[in-house]
This record gives sequence, C-alpha cells and structure tokens, in this order.
Amino acid sequence: MNQPSPSPDKIPVLIPKELKSLIPGYLADRRQDVERMRGFLANDDITALKNLAHMIKGSGASYGFEELSFLGGVLEAVASSEREKMKSTLERMARYLDNVEIEYI
Repeated sequence: MNQPSPSPDKIPVLIPKELKSLIPGYLADRRQDVERMRGFLANDDITALKNLAHMIKGSGASYGFEELSFLGGVLEAVASSEREKMKSTLERMARYLDNVEIEYI
C-alpha cells in the first residue's frame, strides 16, 4: 500500500502531562487502526470499518486529538455510500498521525 509522505509541517497538539504515558500507545494503536480500516475497505467490510471509525470518533478528543474524532466521524458517516471519501479520509487520518507533534502542558 502507498503510504502518504509526511508533510514538513508538523501539527501541534497540546496534551495534559497526566496523559503522557498513554499517548505513544494510543497513537500507535490508531496507526494500526488506519491499516485495519484500509483492509476493511479493500475487502468491502464496511460494517467493521464503520465500527472502528465510531470508536476513533469517541476516543480521539478524550486524549486531546480532536482531529481524530472528527475524521472518525466523517468515516462513520460516509461508510455506507462514499468509497472515494472513505479513501481520502483514511489518507488524511494517516497524514495527521504522521505529522502530529505532541506538546505536553
């Protein structure tokens, strides 16, 4: 699969210090989720893709990643009807994860 090239522009995200130990694992899991959703899309398993997108929508903002919640919501909303939108949103999510730069406050 083609991986998007990381943008030279980092995306700053402010995260409470209390979450510092959880963030690396959370982001690693979301990167795996992007790959899983790409597989679901390739295999037309839209239900599984929609369920995983719903989970990301619900968890992203809880960890300080509002963009992940937004993108999860987009994927969930278009999962049944807009294949190209799903592909472009997955790529956007992958680029976000590649470029997020954490600053702990």
